[in-house]
Amino acid sequence: MRGAQESQAGSEEPLEKVYSGRVEFEIRSAFDEAGKQAVELYGFGDLRHGMVGFRPGGEIAFTLPGHEYGRAEIVEKVEAMLH
Repeated sequence: MRGAQESQAGSEEPLEKVYSGRVEFEIRSAFDEAGKQAVELYGFGDLRHGMVGFRPGGEIAFTLPGHEYGRAEIVEKVEAMLH
């Protein structure tokens, strides 16, 4: 998430602000025990990183494996999750 924001620094509002009160963004480590389990659970495999969107009830709304995505892909997934 931070990479997508930093690449847009100065030109667009951070997504945490855009979706304030509607979406909570949280960055977690992929290298502690919980992170290693999450990598396995969400199918990120050797990429070891990714983004997971959850609905309020805890169901998975989307996954974006790795880091090969940017703000546009994140916004698309978040908007679909909200509607």
